[in-house]
Amino acid sequence: MRAVFLDFGSVTRGDLDCTALEQAISPWQFYDETDLDRVAERIEHAEIVVCNKFSLKRDIIESASRLKLICIAATGFNNIDLAAAAEYNIAVCNVRGYATPSVVQHVFMLMLNLYCGFESYRQLVNDGRWQTCKHFCPLDFSIQELSGKILGIIGFGELGQAVSTVAKAFGMQVLVAEHKNQPVRKGRTAFEDVLRQADFVTLHCPLSDDTCNLIARHELNLMKSTAYLINTARGAIINEADLLEALTTDRIAGAGLDVLSKEPPVHDNPLLQYRQPNLIITPHVAWASRESRQRLINQIANNIHNFFNHKPFNQVTVGNTIPATEFQIRVVRWADEMPSLRAVREAVFIHEQHVPEEMEWDTFDQESTHVLATDSDGQPIGTARLLPDGHIGRMAVLKSWRNRGVGSAMLKRLLDEAQRRGMSQAILNAQVTASAFYARFGFQVVSDTFMEAEIPHIKMELKL
Repeated sequence: MRAVFLDFGSVTRGDLDCTALEQAISPWQFYDETDLDRVAERIEHAEIVVCNKFSLKRDIIESASRLKLICIAATGFNNIDLAAAAEYNIAVCNVRGYATPSVVQHVFMLMLNLYCGFESYRQLVNDGRWQTCKHFCPLDFSIQELSGKILGIIGFGELGQAVSTVAKAFGMQVLVAEHKNQPVRKGRTAFEDVLRQADFVTLHCPLSDDTCNLIARHELNLMKSTAYLINTARGAIINEADLLEALTTDRIAGAGLDVLSKEPPVHDNPLLQYRQPNLIITPHVAWASRESRQRLINQIANNIHNFFNHKPFNQVTVGNTIPATEFQIRVVRWADEMPSLRAVREAVFIHEQHVPEEMEWDTFDQESTHVLATDSDGQPIGTARLLPDGHIGRMAVLKSWRNRGVGSAMLKRLLDEAQRRGMSQAILNAQVTASAFYARFGFQVVSDTFMEAEIPHIKMELKL
């Protein structure tokens, strides 16, 4: 079985241990980089392809007749034609949560450099001006403290939450922005209010149609003239021309960027021509600590191992969103979390699908096992039940959270729990319209269609 890494040079400088990859599958062919006209040749006989930012579109996927699995060496998957992969029954997976410590420290590196005049003072020393200073300590440039300042966080998944934790250790006040033009949830602050109040605004949201140019002239004009903008997410979230205007007119105090809209950037990118110390640009390396890159390699290996052993892995499909990190999954007893579990099931089944109330509650007992999904504020958003005989009860996810990866995460946790308990199979009654979702995890139809609560279902089974 052959595995190919098309752009291995994008994740290593010769400092990573690839033992886990070699134990997951062999043989491997590692290419430092791959020209577009050589992709078809290099993956022609491959069953596994790993790539970081390399684009795999329909024509390439169609040419790889033996391909079974595409592993993305990143969280984002907009470089893969998911629809084409699905048509050819090729699974796609990504890596998640591997770079959190690295990105968080980079965020604060940018903030501290900007707030403490680091580059200006470094240049002062290099120019010999400290040696000619009349005092022991030159005070040519402003130095400010993070303590007591307000940090606005846009995107409160795993990264946003980790940044919040460190910010509070510095003594900062944290404001978590609500999604733009959305009702404000408990624990959040209206999007534009965050921009108005924050001394630093840091971006940790994925790039999508909704977040492209999320920060443009209007948003920059809302910010304090003393505020700084930090972006370690995706370059196109910021309108670069509008940011340059805000910097050159002193509309905001400065910015720290680890990403640009096009990477590698073109030489005439106007932000790269701006040479003032209130703009720091680093070349998309916030994620790239050695430890982070090693976790990435190990997670790719784990995805490959689990895929071939029919275990849950980080599969992404058409309709997934990035990342599924604004929620948490726990295994709980009905007796311990009954109000939260009941609230979700009532909202989905009784009120939305019009299941009779007595039918919904007639088989529950206090010791039954459930997975409970909660949002970042601890509010319940999804649940499913695992019965002692391996049956999986109907999954319920609030409408506003569907198509955001909650159902996949719950099912993976249920299957992990079933395996931990020594179960040999998982059985569920799936709505016919949702059968493709379960099939992605390896479930197979074992009976014909039948009716349950006036809704057509099929019985499905997975060997664990």
